[in-house]
Amino acid sequence: MLTTREIATLIWFVPAAALIWWKVPSIRESVRSVVRAFLQPLILIPATLFAAWMLVIIDVAAQLGAWNLARLKDTLYWVIPGFILMFGATKAATEPGFFRRRAREAVGVSVFLAFYLGVLTLDLPWELLLVPVLTLLGIYVAAGGTSYVSARAGNRAGALLAVIVLALLVYTTVRLVQNAGTTDWADLASSLALPVWLTLWALPFVWALSVWLEYDTALGHMRIATTDRRMPWKSVLALVVSFRFRRTALHKFAGRWPRDLVMAKGFREARAVIAKQQAEVKAEAAAKQKAADDLKRYAGAVGEDERGRQLDKREFEATVEALDTLANAHMGWYRNHGNRYQRDLLEKSGEVYARGLPTEHGITMHVSNSGQSWYAWRRTPSGLCFAIGAAGPPPYQWFYEGMEPPRGFPKVSHDWSLPPHERGPNWEWAYDPDDWCSEDASEVEAGDADEVAGA
Repeated sequence: MLTTREIATLIWFVPAAALIWWKVPSIRESVRSVVRAFLQPLILIPATLFAAWMLVIIDVAAQLGAWNLARLKDTLYWVIPGFILMFGATKAATEPGFFRRRAREAVGVSVFLAFYLGVLTLDLPWELLLVPVLTLLGIYVAAGGTSYVSARAGNRAGALLAVIVLALLVYTTVRLVQNAGTTDWADLASSLALPVWLTLWALPFVWALSVWLEYDTALGHMRIATTDRRMPWKSVLALVVSFRFRRTALHKFAGRWPRDLVMAKGFREARAVIAKQQAEVKAEAAAKQKAADDLKRYAGAVGEDERGRQLDKREFEATVEALDTLANAHMGWYRNHGNRYQRDLLEKSGEVYARGLPTEHGITMHVSNSGQSWYAWRRTPSGLCFAIGAAGPPPYQWFYEGMEPPRGFPKVSHDWSLPPHERGPNWEWAYDPDDWCSEDASEVEAGDADEVAGA
């Protein structure tokens, strides 16, 4: 039986959905595209298997008395989040703690809060008012701080939403206390537990699907590397024996390695290829960890290393990436807008170019009156300034680094001492992740490959 809140939702949703479907052709095409995509075997088969798995789980729960037809409505509410969880298998190998996070979410406060607020509802006229208000406030909160809704408006909407939720919590609690003698607490507990155990039992299927997807991707890369689309069975066996169910490690088996694995002569050589790849992954991880440790260790330190690079490299990578992104944007705008560099480019989409930097990014940009020269610079926490610019049509670029910003445009100011396209040592460090640690730190001991091969 539907609650008054569910009835109010339907009263608002059905005409709104019909109006959008009628007035917005792009929505209709998007829905058709989603349906067509869902009917593709690559999606339809896993979805069908997932549905079958969950039906088996529900049947077992019914045999144990944990599910009955009265739970059908709540079960159907779970279907869409359940399938979203299933499709999350595509990122399960790359998102750290994917399964632990999903398990915690299943028993988290938000799940309990959503259930608790739906235990008792208001009369239908109040629910007809409450549903659109909560929906609009939720949209404002989600869009706060974007180009559509200011951060201030989003914060105000969040505060008002919190007040309404608190009022509903108080109302529900008072009503439950008043009706404590007639409330079926066992039924309430069973309703609360339903989405929890459905999610927890869905996770094993998602894990198995994640394993299958990673092996399918790796085998696809190997298949592309073969001339007759047939892979040596010893290479496939080495892949399975070496990686087993290590999805994250298998996800990183890409690039040249699938081809080398296919070309291996025999099982032992195939295992050696995988061992070498795993050793390189281990070295890369060690290099990045050392770089992260050095950022903390040398924060505030004064001086340079033996290659002439600042010891304090805080925000070097993000600064270089931001300036480089801005330079690429200038190239595109120059070619497509009258062969002139744009003065307001940073104001148009500064949050895009300064991604990864603080909100007050500190990037300063200058464009000549002729629109044929430009440069931008930023000072990092260590005091070192990075700058990038051009004095003429793309693709020519000048790079600068120094304790003070350049005093003019490339070619005009002598501060730009490097030839076009040549970068200084600090630029080079930020561009090349493989150079983020010393040579000694990036070396892998000879025994590491044997250790990986024997794992």
